[in-house]
Amino acid sequence: MKKRLASLALLLILCLLLALPVMADSARELPLVCDASGILTEEQAEELNTRAEAYSRQYSCDIIVVVVDDTDFYDVETFTEGVYNKYNFGWGPERSGVILLLSMEERDYDLAAYGFGNTAFTDFGKDQLMKEVKPYLRKNDWYGGFSKYLDLSADYLRRARDGKPVDRGLFRLSAPVVIWSLVAGVIFALIVTTVLKARMKSAVLQTRADDYLSGDLRLEYADDRFLSKDVVRVRRSEGSGGGRGGTSIRSSGFSHHSGKF
Repeated sequence: MKKRLASLALLLILCLLLALPVMADSARELPLVCDASGILTEEQAEELNTRAEAYSRQYSCDIIVVVVDDTDFYDVETFTEGVYNKYNFGWGPERSGVILLLSMEERDYDLAAYGFGNTAFTDFGKDQLMKEVKPYLRKNDWYGGFSKYLDLSADYLRRARDGKPVDRGLFRLSAPVVIWSLVAGVIFALIVTTVLKARMKSAVLQTRADDYLSGDLRLEYADDRFLSKDVVRVRRSEGSGGGRGGTSIRSSGFSHHSGKF
């Protein structure tokens, strides 16, 4: 990791020119969009960094992109935490932030959160965000992918600041919706039962058993035989994050969602 972190430090000289307008108010040592592999043009990196800075100030939470060649044999999640801590990313005393790190050699990614980022980016939320970002990354559309990531991150932070973070329990039915749904269900049930009742008016109850029989019916022998059975097996889905909401936070204070792109 020291080797890779050292290579990031070499990029600091170039990145300082981009970061000068905001360095006075921040302890971080790199711009929010730091491309150490050169997959972005200078103009793209500058434009993305300007947007990241604006979103971060608006929601008091750093939105970070870091691209490296490799993780120097460390797993991508450990490496991401090292970069976040090494270069003092994070907004305010809680060092709140979300970071998307790409390792180009093995096409690994990690989406990690810290501080308020853990509130805004739940396990479910991270999974949903990357489902929208990965299609761009798989096509090597780096600018498009990072642009999508910045916009989605800002939206997630806005929702979280409003007390409604993106999570499994996000889409709850309001009381009016529930009431009108019940009323509609009752009305539909009344219509169905009325129609069925009308169709049954011609039926007359018969009081003798032979009224229900036509012709000669003789039961001499009856037997039930078990011939075969049909068994249907359904594979259980094991989606990311399981069936519960919330955020799984490590003892280090970080939460992660990682994989391949």
